[in-house]
Amino acid sequence: FIATKDGSYKIWAEHDGIKSNNLTLKVEDKAAIAKQKAKEEQERLAAEKAKKEAEEKAAQEAAEAQAKAEAEAQAAAQAQAEAQQQQAQAAAQAQQNNDPTVYITNTGGKYHRAGCRFLKQSQIEKHLSEVKGVYGPCGVCNPPQ
Repeated sequence: FIATKDGSYKIWAEHDGIKSNNLTLKVEDKAAIAKQKAKEEQERLAAEKAKKEAEEKAAQEAAEAQAKAEAEAQAAAQAQAEAQQQQAQAAAQAQQNNDPTVYITNTGGKYHRAGCRFLKQSQIEKHLSEVKGVYGPCGVCNPPQ
């Protein structure tokens, strides 16, 4: 018996009409089997590597998305803080417009605007709300009332 290729073969012996039991022979090419196993292992390793790279890429993209979201949140917080600061400045400006700065002298009983001729000797800076009712308005410079 000579096998020409891999596979299973059934053989028996027969003589004068008497037949033996069947024998099954399995013929394998060990080198081809090893080569096939090596190929399958390479494919498995390549699939694992591709999966790992995909996971790393997904993790990197998630980290970038998180960093972007954090940067946007920080920018929004900064914009909100700037808006609040502008509102505070606007409120302070409005308060100052409603309560402007006026000047009094050491000896007089009137309040004046900056640059009034009666402020040559002395000038003490005050808010209008502080002096109203205690001092009267200057008749020359007409400060706010």
